[in-house]
Amino acid sequence: MLTGEMSRHTTFRFCLDPTAEHQQVPPRHAGAARFAFNQCLQMVKGALTQRKTDPNVDVLWTGFDLINAFIVQRLEEIRGSGPDVYRRHRWQRWGGDRTAVAGRRVPAGLRRSRRRLRRMLAKGRAKILFAALSRQAGRWWVPLHVEAADLHPSYRHTPRDPSDEGGWVGVDRGLSTFAVAADADGNEVARITDAPKALAAGMKRQRRLARSLSRKQSGSRKRRYAAARLRRHHYHVANVRRHCLHQVSSALVKAHDRLVIETLNVTGMLANRRLARAISDASWAEFSQLLAYEQAWRGGELVAADRWYPSSKLCAACGSIGGDLTLADRVLACSCRYSLDRDTNAAINLTRWGQAHHGLHIDPRTHKQRAGLTTPADGTALTSTPCVPVKPARKKREPTLTPHQRPEPRTPERGGAQHSLELLDTL
Repeated sequence: MLTGEMSRHTTFRFCLDPTAEHQQVPPRHAGAARFAFNQCLQMVKGALTQRKTDPNVDVLWTGFDLINAFIVQRLEEIRGSGPDVYRRHRWQRWGGDRTAVAGRRVPAGLRRSRRRLRRMLAKGRAKILFAALSRQAGRWWVPLHVEAADLHPSYRHTPRDPSDEGGWVGVDRGLSTFAVAADADGNEVARITDAPKALAAGMKRQRRLARSLSRKQSGSRKRRYAAARLRRHHYHVANVRRHCLHQVSSALVKAHDRLVIETLNVTGMLANRRLARAISDASWAEFSQLLAYEQAWRGGELVAADRWYPSSKLCAACGSIGGDLTLADRVLACSCRYSLDRDTNAAINLTRWGQAHHGLHIDPRTHKQRAGLTTPADGTALTSTPCVPVKPARKKREPTLTPHQRPEPRTPERGGAQHSLELLDTL
C-alpha cells in the first residue's frame, strides 16, 4: 500500500549485463518495437487521409488502441496466409527465452544501486510507472520511471514566510568561470572555475578517432570497430559533462533555498561561430533544468530574471549601466570609481532583482511581441494579456497558369541571321 503523497517523478537507470545466449534478445525487442511504431504511425496517417473525404472515420490516438488494432491486423494477416502459417503462429507461447529480460547475471554495482529502489518500493514510497530499453555506446540500459513520495523533511528546506525577502542568491553562468554565486550584500558564496570542459579536453582524441573512421572501408569489420570507439568517446564526454552539472547543481540547491538565474538566449548565442563550441560544452540550458527540478524536490524557490535585464553592465554600487563593456573586459570599472569582477557584479544584481521581483509574473515575450498588442473594440488598452497574439494564417494563393505564346521563327526579313546553304549542308 502506498504511503505518503506521490508527487515526485524520478528515474532509476540500470545497465544490463546480458549473457552470451541473451546478447541478441535486446536488439530483437528493439526491432519489434520499431516495426510496431512504424505500423501504428502508418495506420494513423492512413486514417487521417481517409478522414478528409469521410468525416465519420475514427482516428486512433491512444497507445493501447493502436496496439490492439495492430495485433488484430497482424492476426488477420496470419489467418489469411494459410492453415500452416496460422497453426505455427498460434502455438507460439509468450515467454521463455524469446521474451526473457536480457541477462541473468547481476553485477555487484547493479545490486548496490538497486538497493535504494527496493527499499522505497518495500516501504510504499515509490511506484514504477513504466520502463524503457535503450542502447548507448554499445551497452543496453533500462530506465525505470518512478513516481515517488516527497523527500524526507530533513532533506527539505525550511518554508519561508512570503513577506521574507532575504536568503536570495544570484547565480551567473559563464565560459571562463562556469558559475559564480553571490548574495545581495556582495559576498561571493561560490565560484566554479575548474569545470572539466569535456568536449574541449577530448577534442584531440575525437579528431583522431574521426580520421581513423573515415579511412576505413565502408561495410568492413574495422569500420564498425572504429565507429564503436568513436561512440564510446562521445558517451564518455557526455557523462563527464553531466556529472559536473549534477555536482554543481546539487551543491547550490543543498546550500541555498532561494536562487536567481538569468534567462539566456542560448540558441541565439550559438550563432557566434567562435563561441558556439564552448557554449555547447557548458550546457547552460541543462544546468538550469537541473536547478529547477532539484529546487522543487527540496521545497526551494528558483526565479529566472528577465531576459533583457543588464546584469553584467549594471553597476551594483550606483545603478548606472555601462554600454562599453565587452566580453574581453573581466572587471567592471564604473565612473563612480567602483570596480569589481564582472561575474560577481552580475550575481549581485541578479540577487537584488530576485528580491524585488520574486512575487511578480514576468512576461517572457520579446519587445516586438509586446509592441504587437492590439486594443479591444471599446478602445481601452490591454494592460495584461495572458497569451501571445496569434499571427494570422498566411493565405494560400492559387497557382495561376499564364500561357506563353511560342515565338515566331526569325527570318532575315525580321532581323534574323542569314545562313548560307553550304553551311546548312555541313550541319
